[in-house]
Amino acid sequence: MTALLLHATLVENGEAKKIPPFFHKVMEDNTLESVPNRVNSNQICAIDEKENSPEVDYYMGVEASSYNDIPGGMTTLTIPASNYAVISFVKRGNADVLQAFM
Repeated sequence: MTALLLHATLVENGEAKKIPPFFHKVMEDNTLESVPNRVNSNQICAIDEKENSPEVDYYMGVEASSYNDIPGGMTTLTIPASNYAVISFVKRGNADVLQAFM
């Protein structure tokens, strides 16, 4: 996955303060549309919780067939083969996101 990365904290509801503005900025700027070697139109959000830490990494990205020519400010994340939950929803507000994750 080629993605944008946000570092956040679970302390004092930090993720709720940082992730929604990050999500909206990425969506409004159409940042993920410029990823070369993009496989499909799907967008992927992944959260990497750090063991024994309130810190999390939040990724917003797209599947790419190769990591050549990654746009500036982006990173890569390899998601190993496994079983994952795939959800689709229409976001009208933050409550829709929380409900989808529940």
